[in-house]
Amino acid sequence: LLFAPHANTPFAQFLDSSQFGHQQGRYSYICLDPFETMSEPKGIFQNIEEKLKAFSVTHHEDMPPFQGGLVGYFGYELLHEIEQLAQKESDGFSVPDVCLGFYDVVAAFDHDTKQAWIFSLHGEERAKWLENELTPLKNATENFLPAELNWQSDFTKEDYISSVQKVID
Repeated sequence: LLFAPHANTPFAQFLDSSQFGHQQGRYSYICLDPFETMSEPKGIFQNIEEKLKAFSVTHHEDMPPFQGGLVGYFGYELLHEIEQLAQKESDGFSVPDVCLGFYDVVAAFDHDTKQAWIFSLHGEERAKWLENELTPLKNATENFLPAELNWQSDFTKEDYISSVQKVID
C-alpha cells in the first residue's frame, strides 16, 4: 500500500518478503530516488567495484540488515561481459541487461516485531523526505487496488510440455 503510488517511478524498488514467520522473510524494503544509477553493461563489474569503494554504510546491529546501498538486477544477457559467447538477436523486450541504483535512503519493515525504520546516509532531510513520500494517502486502499488481471498463455499445454522435454533432453 505504501509503495503503490511509486510503483511506476523510475528506479523505485520494493523488496517484498512474503515468507512471514521465517527468518529469510522477516524484512521488506522500499527504496526510492537513488542518488546514482547504472544501466550500461560495458565494464559494469569494474564500475560497481569502484563505486562501492567510495560508498560506505555504517551498519547498525539489531536492525534490518539492508540499510542503504546498491539494489537492482543483473539480466541473463550480462553473461557477455563475463564470457565470450555468440550473441543472439535482440529478444525484442528492450529491457536493459543491468539496472542498478545506489540508495542513500531506505525504509525497512520488520514483519516479526511490526517495526519500521528509515535509514538515511545523507542526513535527516532525506529521511524526512522519504517519510513524507510514504505517508499513506487518504482512501489509499480504494485508489491503489490492483487491476484485475486476465492472464493468457501463449503456449498450449502440449507445446509447453514439448518445450520442457526439449530442455530436459
